[in-house]
Amino acid sequence: MSGESSASFFRREWRSRETESGGKSLVVAQFNVLADGLSGMDVNKGGFCMSSPVCLAWEHRRQKLVDEIMRHGVQPDIVALQEVDHFHDWFEPVLGRMGYDGIFLPKPDSPCRRSMDPSLQDGCALFWRRETVKLKESEMVNYEVLGHDKNPMKTNQVAILAEFEQEGVTPFWFAVTHLHAKKSEEGEKVRCQQIQQLLDRLLSKRSPCLLAMDMNAAPKSNGLASYPALAYEAARKHPLGLSSAYEEVMGEEPPFTTWKLRGEVEAKHTIDYIFMTGELEATRVLELPDEGEVGPERLPSWSYPSDHFALLAEIRRRR
Repeated sequence: MSGESSASFFRREWRSRETESGGKSLVVAQFNVLADGLSGMDVNKGGFCMSSPVCLAWEHRRQKLVDEIMRHGVQPDIVALQEVDHFHDWFEPVLGRMGYDGIFLPKPDSPCRRSMDPSLQDGCALFWRRETVKLKESEMVNYEVLGHDKNPMKTNQVAILAEFEQEGVTPFWFAVTHLHAKKSEEGEKVRCQQIQQLLDRLLSKRSPCLLAMDMNAAPKSNGLASYPALAYEAARKHPLGLSSAYEEVMGEEPPFTTWKLRGEVEAKHTIDYIFMTGELEATRVLELPDEGEVGPERLPSWSYPSDHFALLAEIRRRR
């Protein structure tokens, strides 16, 4: 069996809150789409051994990824994606026909190159709806952190920063990124350096800011990890003054944004976020599916095309 799938999605509902915000809204989508080159059953190429090979196939997942972004009753103004390794041959032309322009920044040494198709190279992508926002300028970032010898070194993680104009409001900056993945104390320290570098850069813009990211870091230590949760706290305590869209509306971060089985290891974590500075506030967010709906194979599955759930938030300016 191959080709696009018509399998149904999980049910998802919008959660709203009363605010006094005025003016135009901005709908933001954040989605780690699971790179084709990282979606194998083999432990060295994804390790999704409980998922059907058909569910993992790019031909099955690609249209469902786009559908998940667009199926919730509103067309996002900005779409932030991670693990994109089919930018030029899928996301750019498909979203282009839907009214979007986009830019892409691959990782310097994408692990997809060591996958079943060495031509693949994943990275971050940022799309904006031509009808509602205009791109003023963009910056590409390859993070630099201090090594064991205290000398700076480039890492394999990247970020895209873009300044946008929306009619009738002050220009704002938007960042999409995917931080270091290693789940260890050392990895958490790298993520802290990366988030500090990104937020320092945004602080210098002296403008309202939005961030969408796979941080690879939980909001708090939950006893499951052998190291303290530092990166999320570093982001929230930075002078940029970030708040979380989901926490603003729901009172806390979602219980999970990724849920997968790799061999006998189950990973159910909250690591994806939409952040904003104090001039902005969230008026509604797209809830995560009920835990009981997620099947025993977890993600990806017949009902979902990635190992991460898409996050959507409606943002407005504070009065």
